[in-house]
Amino acid sequence: MKIFQSFKEFLFLFFLQGLGYFFLYLPHFLRFSLTKGIAFFLYLLDSRRKFDLLANLDFAYNHSLTNAQKHEILKCNYLNLVYNSISFFMLSVSTKERILQTTRFENGEIIESLLKNGEKIIFVTAHYGNWEYTTPAFTCHFNHPITAVARMTPNTWVNRYLLETRSKFHITILNKQGAMLGLVKALNKTKVIGAVTDQNTAKSDGLLVKFFDKNVRHTPIASLLSLKYHAK
Repeated sequence: MKIFQSFKEFLFLFFLQGLGYFFLYLPHFLRFSLTKGIAFFLYLLDSRRKFDLLANLDFAYNHSLTNAQKHEILKCNYLNLVYNSISFFMLSVSTKERILQTTRFENGEIIESLLKNGEKIIFVTAHYGNWEYTTPAFTCHFNHPITAVARMTPNTWVNRYLLETRSKFHITILNKQGAMLGLVKALNKTKVIGAVTDQNTAKSDGLLVKFFDKNVRHTPIASLLSLKYHAK
């Protein structure tokens, strides 16, 4: 039985679940039209992140992109972000059967073989595509739990919503801060962990690697765990 700290928290989570059902049963063409509208609205108003995105594109491509090209990429980024958010609302009220119907794996036999042989597996990805569906798609298709790392939000109600949505699909989430010990335990116990790592890290946390011919810092956590625990 769920226990809520306050009536406001109950209403907040009830509202988010309501959004989930609304988006889930909304016809796709209407859902996608709404997504495009919200994305364009954010593109027009979100000046701070737009500035960061433009600076990153200039950095990565050495100012070789035209202004039109950069803004087309920005619009696609906002569209993907909004659709991911709507997809998560839908995920919170979805079932395993729906996940199986709406996702598929290419070369899934590779994962099946590793699981059958009792191999340890480390999945690494970026915030690319529909990243929120990667873990539930895995657990539903292969009937195996996964432990993943995520950054917690400052809002405890939002954190509860995120954790409850993921846990219903046998996904355990570890806070990014101090996650190493938890990952080691999960790797030894359930043998499958995942991490989304695509941001520049602090000097104390990352190693210099080449990315777009630039020196950037990237976390070595997946590589270190793979080497130490013989994980794929």
